[in-house]
Amino acid sequence: MSTQTTQLTGVRVAPKVRRIRSAGVLGEFEYRIDFDDEALKNERVVVIYAENGMGKTNFLKSVHYLLTPRLESLQSLAELFVDDLSITLDSGVTIRLDKGHDLDVLMECSIEYPAKGTSAVVASIRSEDIEPRAFRRSAPRREIAMFLDELSSLVNPTVYVGDDRLVYSGTDVPAFQAGRSAYEAERELSRGRARPTQSVRESLDRVERFFTRTVLAGISKDSASSGEGVYSEITRRVLAGTSQIEGTTPPRDQLNEQVELLLSHSTDFEKYGIMPFQEVRNIADQILGARKNNTHFGALLGILGPYLSNLTDRVENLQPAQRLIDTFVASVNGFLERKHLTFSMSDGIKLVGRNGEDLDSDNLSSGEKHLLLLLSSAVLARSNGALMIIDEPELSLGLRWQRKLLSELLRCTEGSGVQFLVASHSTQIMADVPDIIRPTMAS
Repeated sequence: MSTQTTQLTGVRVAPKVRRIRSAGVLGEFEYRIDFDDEALKNERVVVIYAENGMGKTNFLKSVHYLLTPRLESLQSLAELFVDDLSITLDSGVTIRLDKGHDLDVLMECSIEYPAKGTSAVVASIRSEDIEPRAFRRSAPRREIAMFLDELSSLVNPTVYVGDDRLVYSGTDVPAFQAGRSAYEAERELSRGRARPTQSVRESLDRVERFFTRTVLAGISKDSASSGEGVYSEITRRVLAGTSQIEGTTPPRDQLNEQVELLLSHSTDFEKYGIMPFQEVRNIADQILGARKNNTHFGALLGILGPYLSNLTDRVENLQPAQRLIDTFVASVNGFLERKHLTFSMSDGIKLVGRNGEDLDSDNLSSGEKHLLLLLSSAVLARSNGALMIIDEPELSLGLRWQRKLLSELLRCTEGSGVQFLVASHSTQIMADVPDIIRPTMAS
């Protein structure tokens, strides 16, 4: 199976979801989702509308748990009222859930491959496999362990934001490993590594760490691609007698061009503390203060050229991180009133009142908290192109915020492959979605 990696972090990104089919939801409803439907305005987002009591929450949770390779997910699947579920990826691989067709088996989970001659991976789940005492065993049965281990190599865990404002995320939980016992997995849960979160501050702290890692990844990439280094290049030029650069463009103009290009990025980078530009400003001031016909500009270009070129490469490598941070900050602040969010490498993420005072996220309104949870979860989902499932995102949001929400979630995840499966009752949320998915009655 082919995979890809993110540009900045190198995290494995599994194929996207292509189709979802579900039957026997609450015993009578069917859901059919096609992310590759030509009618979709944006193939990364599908919106479901269903009246209360038509099983949309059971359906959404089933998709989340079937794509999350943990023994606890199988336990949750067994408790949901969905008989059949199949999820097909862009790779052609299909993950299936099948319930109620064998009296001796609680449910069957399988992975089917498109290539001929490739056998499916099947796990038959019995009641005793997912009872609480199962978590005290040294390991799950072999076929269950094989299924979970194979699943973890094929998919990225989803992010599920429920109508209770809890965020159930598998993106920051280690993938299941056949050699790791279920008891150890349960201990991880007890330590809080896989527990759902409702705290805005915790979500913002995770985003803060993600931004920091992304910036450091850009710096690391710059270091790896810098070749022999600035000072060795200067040394080579001087010893070779090529520090005096000749060309059709005057050396002073070449220096000015490089410096001006760098300074054009200074505001965007310095406001987040990603990269300082004071030394470049000092160089610019000295060039400006020198006579235009100064004969030393040629030698100066030969010496400063490698340094300025290295800074230009660094800017290029850090631009994806800067744009990601800028998008999140601008997106959040596009909603907030009388307060705003800031980020810097030294101070992290802060909420600031209109008089410049620091604000506690616990004192935000319910709508502001929900908005920050949604946008933070979307940014965190970027790290592996996860499927983000949201049940009733309009909770506590005013009409203007509801109307903007989907476009901002897409903007915060642009270029990452993150997909959104959304269930909503809001006409504002659905306003720009040309084809709303509705459940049907089983035939």
